[in-house]
Amino acid sequence: MKDFDLNAEIEQLKALKRPYAASVYSAATVSSQHTESRSVKDQAVEVATELAARKVRYKAFEVEDEERTCLAKLEAEQRKMDLAVEAQRRRLEMLKTQMEMEESDGKLRILSAAAGEDNDDIAAWPGASQLRCGNVPSHQSALTLNPGAAVFSPAVQLPIVNSPAVSNVSVLSESSLALALANAMDRNRLPVPTPKVFSGSPIEFVSFKRSFKTLIENKGISAEERIYYLQQYVAGDAKEAIAGCFYGTSEEDYRQAWETLEKRFGHPFKIQEALRDKLDKWPKVGHDDGVALQR
Repeated sequence: MKDFDLNAEIEQLKALKRPYAASVYSAATVSSQHTESRSVKDQAVEVATELAARKVRYKAFEVEDEERTCLAKLEAEQRKMDLAVEAQRRRLEMLKTQMEMEESDGKLRILSAAAGEDNDDIAAWPGASQLRCGNVPSHQSALTLNPGAAVFSPAVQLPIVNSPAVSNVSVLSESSLALALANAMDRNRLPVPTPKVFSGSPIEFVSFKRSFKTLIENKGISAEERIYYLQQYVAGDAKEAIAGCFYGTSEEDYRQAWETLEKRFGHPFKIQEALRDKLDKWPKVGHDDGVALQR
């Protein structure tokens, strides 16, 4: 069988004089050009689609990288805040221990004075070195005796008159100081007051605000510490409402948190509405039910 020769066929078609030959040749040529152009167009569309997909992936990578950076920063700030809180807690424990030592020291002075103990006996007690008024100057050890000096004559001390008035005043002062120290020690044994956790009830907002500002905000601590304590004493809807403010450390963030709480839970209309709902849901008082009436 003879092999097909494209060039020979084209030349043969050109040599034909019949009209249909020319139409067949032209149709074949146009179909070939259309197929070639369509193939190029499909390739361009495919490349454009792939480029758009890559751009979308690149943008997604950028957004993910920004979010990871933000998350790392927030975690670092949280660790820094935790370290600051732990350091402050240790300082408070040290301060409390120092105050207890000073109270014990003062009590020891009063008890020793009331018991009439000698200085030598007090010096032998544990911790009595803190009661000494001072140490002997070091330059006295360098003094030498003068053989030509006059005979030493000690100064005559007048006897102390045991006046009843002076004695009564001294006893009264010691008793008042002892009573003040005892009261201070009793106050230190009391549990430390803390605000109640606020979960979003408008009825409880006023008492929560008053207790938090009295026990925490008015202690002169920084805005960062106030935000930390506020995070510890809110829960539920209240905590969710100001969750975004917990990432800040400035006075503006703390103020924004309280403005949000005031708007959502402390507005007078919110409180009145909550009280009306409570009254509407109040159980009915039965006939001759004095306990329910009092309640």
